[in-house]
Amino acid sequence: MPKFAGAARRLLKGSALEAPARSAWRRLHPGIEELGARYDDLTVEVARRVLTQSSNCIDVGCHKGAILRELVALAPNGRHHAFEPLPDLADGLRREFPSVEVHQIALSDRAGSTTFFRIPEAPALSSLHPRDHPTAEPFEVTVARLDEVIPADFPVQFLKIDVEGFDQSVIRGARGLLLRSHPVVVFEIGHTPAETWQALAEVGMAIYRLEDWLAHRKPFPSCAAFVDAVGPAEFFFLAAPAQ
Repeated sequence: MPKFAGAARRLLKGSALEAPARSAWRRLHPGIEELGARYDDLTVEVARRVLTQSSNCIDVGCHKGAILRELVALAPNGRHHAFEPLPDLADGLRREFPSVEVHQIALSDRAGSTTFFRIPEAPALSSLHPRDHPTAEPFEVTVARLDEVIPADFPVQFLKIDVEGFDQSVIRGARGLLLRSHPVVVFEIGHTPAETWQALAEVGMAIYRLEDWLAHRKPFPSCAAFVDAVGPAEFFFLAAPAQ
């Protein structure tokens, strides 16, 4: 990482500006598309290790369904849920995946409604945060907890969370599901990695680099080690039941 990026990371870590700054870095930094593709490949490889043909999956922040497409192929006899707040993308997912239950809502640790911000030229960066973006289009969206949407008798083997910095809230709202099903969780980290660590530790889950989990290496030994690892070029991780 360039020296300036390293200094900026240390300055912004833990602040409200960290998540927007990380997203801006990803848009501007050369090779970020390749990095995103690499994380997608790792996510699919994790799913390949975890899923059987009848496994059930949840894709939170489904976007256009790149990961969902792989999950459905790997577990064609399973039941799958996808969450995507943008109406046009949710409609597209319903057309492409008629067997998947698509929810056009945002997930959090509370229920109700709130403002969601669409970035027209970069829909993947749309989120509950307005960001410093002149073209952000606000609209009202239903907010729910995953525990309220997914029935208590629905077992889940794999959960993907990609919500542009709000992973901790989604995890808090899925506490019951995580305690019951003990799924493998692949998630994009937000601007509160210490809180994400705590939320996962409370439900008996450890955090790994994706490569480390695939290679049967150990998880992060402490919250401090995990927080220190988070950066603009390292933002997808895996949680699994602690041994």
